[in-house]
Amino acid sequence: MVELNKLTKQRSYRKTWRFNLDEEHFIKKSLIGRSLNVCCGQSDFGTIRTDIDERHRPDLVCDYMKLPYKQCEFDTVIFDPPFQDYWKHGLKHGVNKIGKLASKRFILKGYWFVAHIKGFQLPEIEIFSEPNKRLMIVQIYNRIPEDLTQFT
Repeated sequence: MVELNKLTKQRSYRKTWRFNLDEEHFIKKSLIGRSLNVCCGQSDFGTIRTDIDERHRPDLVCDYMKLPYKQCEFDTVIFDPPFQDYWKHGLKHGVNKIGKLASKRFILKGYWFVAHIKGFQLPEIEIFSEPNKRLMIVQIYNRIPEDLTQFT
């Protein structure tokens, strides 16, 4: 059973975990097929979970810029990058590199909005708020089918 800490009447949060349960539910219902959760932290969703911090007990301890997977190897890829490290690699470079691993859906979570990712369309955005924190944006991108030819 999940231990909950009620912070507001509208939102429930896990203790010691920054994903709120509304975000978790939204992401879980958006998964398609085999999924990769990049920078998984303590989240438990994803067929394969990767993180550089072994304390999070990922399936693979790995830097997100050095993932050993092929393009379009997963149906869905979830990416919640570490912000302090993310900017040194560059927003566009990281998103494009990780997005190429998804054959059907790319889920991007962050404090910023990415208007366009090559090969994807953006049909769904959800914005979450936490008391005394920035807004969190979860963007669901679907692969444009004809763009898969670039990987064959």
